[in-house]
Amino acid sequence: MAQNNAKAAKNMGWLVKAAELMLQPIARLLVGKLSCTVAINLLKQAYIQEARRMLRANDPNKRITMSALGLLTGLDTRVVAALDGEPERGPVSASDLCPEAAVLNAWYTQKMYHDQKSGKPLVLPIYGRGVSFQTLVTRNAGRNVTCPTVLERLTESGNLAIERENHVRLISPHYVPVNRSEQTIIEVGSASMNRLGKAIAHNLDAGKSEPKWLQQDRWSRRIPPDQVEPLRQRLREVLTEQIDQIESELDATEAPVKQSNHQAVGVGWFYWEDPDQ
Repeated sequence: MAQNNAKAAKNMGWLVKAAELMLQPIARLLVGKLSCTVAINLLKQAYIQEARRMLRANDPNKRITMSALGLLTGLDTRVVAALDGEPERGPVSASDLCPEAAVLNAWYTQKMYHDQKSGKPLVLPIYGRGVSFQTLVTRNAGRNVTCPTVLERLTESGNLAIERENHVRLISPHYVPVNRSEQTIIEVGSASMNRLGKAIAHNLDAGKSEPKWLQQDRWSRRIPPDQVEPLRQRLREVLTEQIDQIESELDATEAPVKQSNHQAVGVGWFYWEDPDQ
């Protein structure tokens, strides 16, 4: 039995590696911006939604059970029931985004950290029992996250300022881990990743009679360092010319007025380098 399990794990190792390759850039985009807990819950919900879609596609008339969803997702049926029964997801609360946001939110909203007369957030001693920044961090960021780590992070972000060496003042309760330009990059990039994923999923599900969508890459591992910049510029020129051509094709085919049966069609481009490979 143990040998069979080991053989099965070895045979599926490629899939684990593929998942690692897909999740690594997602983690790079989100780390320090969105907590792993929130990301994992989103992934669980996505698993459930895709499992439900798969079951419905296989047999539209068959009742979808918690057991079937649990089997496809590998989640406990109680977890499936809890996540599947949630209403359409609204805005994530500030305290759930990341530990830094949770600390700021508690400081700004909880009365124990406010001045009784003015009602404004207190200037807190950094260390000490009772009402202090240290206990604020412990209660809201977890015991494994240290006070100096959060203090440095929130000082750099401009959310708080150190006073009299051993006290800290709240400047802004709104933690913004990314600036507007970074937000644009992440939003556009996430949309591109979503579309690439749809192309891969379509090709995976496409039958023999259904045409597959074009999805290819070209690269070389033998580019000398002094040739990277000139090559980058030449490829940008080629891609820019292709983008103009594709836009012309889309404009020529696009209907003047959108109808309910129209669909979205598009092509994506991206350039990448991997100096460590």
